[in-house]
Amino acid sequence: MRHLTLSTLCAMVALTFANPTEAAAYRIGLNFAGSKFGTEVQASPADGNGAIGPNHFVEFINGRFAVYAKTTGTRVKNSDDVTFWARAGVTLTTGYAVSDPRVIYDPVSSRWFASMVDFKTSAPGSANHFLIAVSATSDPTGTWRGISFAPDITTSYFGDFPTLGIDASGVYISAFMFDNAGNSKGSVIDAIPKSSLLTIPPTTTGIKRSGVQSFATRGQVVQPAVTTGSPTTPEVMLAIGDLGLDFKGHDTVVLSETSALTLGAATTITVPTYFVPINPPQPNGWDGLDDGDGRISGMVRRVGDIVYGVHGTQIDPNPSSTNNGIAALQWFKIDAVSKTLLDTGIIQDPVMDLFYGSIAANEAGDVVITCNGCSTNTFISSFAYIAHVKDGKLAFSGPKLLKAGTASYETDTDITDRWGDYSATSVDPNDPNRFWAIHMIPIATTIWTTQITQIILGVPALSAVFDGANLTLSWTDTQEVHLETSPDLSAGSWQSVAAVPAVSGGVASVTVGAASGNAFFRLAED
Repeated sequence: MRHLTLSTLCAMVALTFANPTEAAAYRIGLNFAGSKFGTEVQASPADGNGAIGPNHFVEFINGRFAVYAKTTGTRVKNSDDVTFWARAGVTLTTGYAVSDPRVIYDPVSSRWFASMVDFKTSAPGSANHFLIAVSATSDPTGTWRGISFAPDITTSYFGDFPTLGIDASGVYISAFMFDNAGNSKGSVIDAIPKSSLLTIPPTTTGIKRSGVQSFATRGQVVQPAVTTGSPTTPEVMLAIGDLGLDFKGHDTVVLSETSALTLGAATTITVPTYFVPINPPQPNGWDGLDDGDGRISGMVRRVGDIVYGVHGTQIDPNPSSTNNGIAALQWFKIDAVSKTLLDTGIIQDPVMDLFYGSIAANEAGDVVITCNGCSTNTFISSFAYIAHVKDGKLAFSGPKLLKAGTASYETDTDITDRWGDYSATSVDPNDPNRFWAIHMIPIATTIWTTQITQIILGVPALSAVFDGANLTLSWTDTQEVHLETSPDLSAGSWQSVAAVPAVSGGVASVTVGAASGNAFFRLAED
């Protein structure tokens, strides 16, 4: 702890501040509902996806494009996804719809980048297109300009589950490729110069196409990295070695590199064994909720030369065991230059299944993983796990409840209920200690809403003004913290200050009369 001491002839007051490097203190900031199924959205699942920018949070899910003011959560832009693409100048072919949205804010260009795929509603396995749109400015409520193009020009395969990444020079989009009979054929990775997408209108001039790459070479579901900081090498991509649909253990991930936008070598990295997660139960006993497979479904984050990813796994998946196991999250921290595994671990809960995790990190090495979780006693809710570097390794704390669901989700007992497909966690470009997450939350048996949550690392600064008779203490970020006082610094002597803080403009303040002797004050988490 560090202290600031103010003294007068009759009183001495010490303010205590938490040192953010010593503990994984964090709290919830703005926390609000996004789009609701059956009201704003008619498509399901949501593919829970969004990103934070300088002044807005953009929600881009199946069926909905919405923009919220970062300071209030007020929705300031709202349209369905087809209208979004039409306004961006992309006209869909008759009989086609869109799916699988991703969105990124790029601090390098001060632009937003969004992507989806189209598909023929009467024949979903038909050849389709990648769609990419770019905002005209850093304001996502303004003009966007879009373009569509074939995932691969040498085949008529269908590109599914598109993923999106970016670095200083390029925008990268990948997809699972299927033939008309529904057979998986491999992955494609298309790299487009960022400069081409920033022209008016955007183009794919200079695009580098990988062609169909085998799963054995590139892994399954390639995730190009969303790169921030100052990397020393070009873009990389991360994929799980095997989705685990054979219900066997697997122990590899694949890191692919690029050079001048051209796909380069792939390196297979050995990791602890993982298994496909099994459907989790809910309080109503329904265990038909689809919590995904072993893929890295959320975006991969690269900060400088460090790559972060998370995916679903299963703990104790032994078929002969009386324990059916529990869904958990496995995370990776990888050196993009040496292509080596720096750190990895499992996030699990004693009773809850955890699924559809997403990850983000800042340049200080702080990492936030958010996810859904449920059990026979807990409705599907959203949670956060936060890690700081300790002794060279990531040490996670949590879970921190972000938003509790209020019902068991069950649309049809004869089929598996798809849930989420993915979620998103991102770092505020204006403040690396503020992370934002978006997840689906059930609010009725067949109704979900998205929940958008701000996660703030560290304890807010406490300031003081002494006028000779009274001390006014003030702080920002008024949620989930309270003021405490103590006559000394002994561990058990802290008590909450009884006075109710006055709040104005996001600043809380309390005025106390100065007394003789010593008084210490601190902010503590609720």
